[in-house]
Amino acid sequence: MKYSRVNLLLLEDVFILKNKWKEGLLNLDNINFVKIKFKDLWNLISKDEIIDNQRLIIKSTPIHAIIYDENDCFDGIIDNLIMKLTEDFPSLLLISKSLLFDSEKIDFLLIKLFTLADFDKVIEYNSIKTLVEFQSKNKYLLMALHQKNQKSLGKIVANDQGLPIKNLIMNYYEILLESLHADFRLETNINTLMHIFGYFKNDLSKDQKSTFVKIVDNYRSNIVPFNKPLMILSNWSCSYNYPYLQKQTLFNPYPKVLVYLLTKP
Repeated sequence: MKYSRVNLLLLEDVFILKNKWKEGLLNLDNINFVKIKFKDLWNLISKDEIIDNQRLIIKSTPIHAIIYDENDCFDGIIDNLIMKLTEDFPSLLLISKSLLFDSEKIDFLLIKLFTLADFDKVIEYNSIKTLVEFQSKNKYLLMALHQKNQKSLGKIVANDQGLPIKNLIMNYYEILLESLHADFRLETNINTLMHIFGYFKNDLSKDQKSTFVKIVDNYRSNIVPFNKPLMILSNWSCSYNYPYLQKQTLFNPYPKVLVYLLTKP
């Protein structure tokens, strides 16, 4: 699968690239670090030229997330900066140093980051075709994030009102951002799993169905991670040849090596 490029803003005089940030991470094609001095960022955030479609633009690059160390607060100045950035730029996600020690949270954050980066293509191409493709391949990821919003996004793409494509994309973008800032929740994840499971009702044996339901129950009881039942569904989509499911980003939302590199001691 081809992944979009994620642009991460690094406050280079606050967050030191060592230990956690191995050379392998810095050299990945899908990660681009945009480094800026703390004071320079303060000087920029009041200028209109860094704003584009609710996105933060630094050095001609749309920023998807900012990396910061919450321990280096400089008497609350960093906290104030982070608060202002998130208020002014709703598309901006946050990565704190402490987050790097939680593999599950990193997993969900990377899903959101790469989805956000992928939508840059929709904004750039400004076409209904690209928007429809985005909605189609992200259907179950969006369902897991926010089922109500996923249905609303589908209605926007249908465009019964005949809105211009630019308005359509901006309406879609606002609800997408709301979904991306939501937390993955157990029940919505399970609901998504069972929706996908329904595709295989005529393909699976009774034992296969029973085993899968037990694995979902184990996920509900926090015995196994979300990836366990998800990967079973992904394998079945290939085994039983469901092309629509095979292209779903929920199965492979980002390069998996990133979790290893980010959480590596």
